[in-house]
Amino acid sequence: PLPTTTHHNLTCVFSSCLQVGKNGNAYLVRFAQFAHSRGSGRLRSVVKSWRGLGSPISEQEPRPETWDLRAAQDTVEVAEHLRRRHPHAPLLVIGWSHGGNVALAAMAQPRAANLFRAGIMVSAPFDLAAAMSFLERKQWFPYAYANTMTLCEEYAKSGTSSALAAKLPGAKAGLARVDEIMSWRNLVTHLAVRRPYGSTWHDHFTRRYTGHDSVTSYYGAVRDMVKEALPQIRVPVLCFLAEDDPVTPPITYQKFLPNPGCAGRDPTQASPWVIFSTTKRGGHCGWFYGLRALSWIDEAALEFLEVCLHEKLN
Repeated sequence: PLPTTTHHNLTCVFSSCLQVGKNGNAYLVRFAQFAHSRGSGRLRSVVKSWRGLGSPISEQEPRPETWDLRAAQDTVEVAEHLRRRHPHAPLLVIGWSHGGNVALAAMAQPRAANLFRAGIMVSAPFDLAAAMSFLERKQWFPYAYANTMTLCEEYAKSGTSSALAAKLPGAKAGLARVDEIMSWRNLVTHLAVRRPYGSTWHDHFTRRYTGHDSVTSYYGAVRDMVKEALPQIRVPVLCFLAEDDPVTPPITYQKFLPNPGCAGRDPTQASPWVIFSTTKRGGHCGWFYGLRALSWIDEAALEFLEVCLHEKLN
């Protein structure tokens, strides 16, 4: 079985795969097990999780996850730790969902120029403002409620909420407001009344650590982070996207695709090292097939990464 790994105790045999996303998520575990079994143990995975989600934060200087350049810097620091521990092991990176945004920004950092051999981004939203607007105003299924509820539960479990309440002015009132909007009554009435579940959390907490004056400007800054990172990538990166993604639909990424004829396309050009694979079906971090609900992503991602490891790329 695949050993439990964190950035503190990685045992690397051949190469390391740094996965960016919430520790314990099914798709992270699934890919780690798949890659480990297919590679005869030569590819070991380590997860760069989010601050306070599945792990405690400093009580003296608590900082929750902000999913911005600070998260990208955290990712680079983990990669540097792995490089010191295993200087000869090639390092790969996979970013799942918003972890894809963070991984792209990390790979574009000057400090990361010689850290990563290749990367995979799965269902990255690219434009966080568009993604949150879709989830909180248009999506009929309450993904925004479910994601925010999970975040609140994980922060409470790890002690992050208590640490914030003790150190951040106004945090107790902010937590009360979040509790109020996350009521079961609001979930039951979701189809009739849409509410800014995630945006309420980000307004009361996230933006206060990023320094933005509004949650809108925070979302815009994260979008710009990805926009500025794409032209800077200098290693092979494959981005998997699906048109039926219920969390990050085409409106969140279309303008970043290399399609000059696309109306509203962002003029920023992605690096020639970045490849986009867009499919009609696939869902969010899914691409399941067969009765056993295996994921095509696991095999396609591993094949791409193996080619990048074994082929000399100029």
